[in-house]
Amino acid sequence: DLAVQFAADAHAAWARQLVAESPQGEFSERHPPEAVRNQFRIAAKLHERLAELRFTQRDYPENIWISAKYYLQGRDYDNAARLLRKYLDIETRAHHAEALVGLAEVMLTKEKHAEALSLLKQCLDTYPRDAAVFRARLLLADLYIELNQWDEAEKALLENLNSDTLTPNSEEWRRSLFAIGRILYDKARYPEAAARLDEAVE
Repeated sequence: DLAVQFAADAHAAWARQLVAESPQGEFSERHPPEAVRNQFRIAAKLHERLAELRFTQRDYPENIWISAKYYLQGRDYDNAARLLRKYLDIETRAHHAEALVGLAEVMLTKEKHAEALSLLKQCLDTYPRDAAVFRARLLLADLYIELNQWDEAEKALLENLNSDTLTPNSEEWRRSLFAIGRILYDKARYPEAAARLDEAVE
């Protein structure tokens, strides 16, 4: 299993190196280049193989979790959903909030809005102090926008911006600020939109 571990780590490192070497402006977290996705998918398959080899060992759930994350980063949503569900079944607590958010992201890509909404609310209700809730609210805002529930989307983003534990240094805070500016613009609340977007530029 050590050889599989090294191979998995090498492909994941290769993916991260490709990201680091991408010219500024050409890499998007939501739409990474195919070469990056491919390396993450290979790393995911290897970690799944590693989990099979370590089925009776303590590392088994963690290998399932890492495999699911890499499938998600590789945009292999079917395998990501399969591994995330397996992880939630076998692990009682660790990474549960992140797994719920990851599974909700997959459901959003498949336009399964009701299931995505249920997963995000489960995360927010069950793990209100987990760092994953900030990403959950961003996805929740995206979902509400899809459903034309603009007030609910704005409320989710404001909870991130008004949080005592989230700072302007965090990606979730900056994305929330820009997203709320876009919502205000789309609702023709231009003075408020300008203030938020000016702050986002700063």
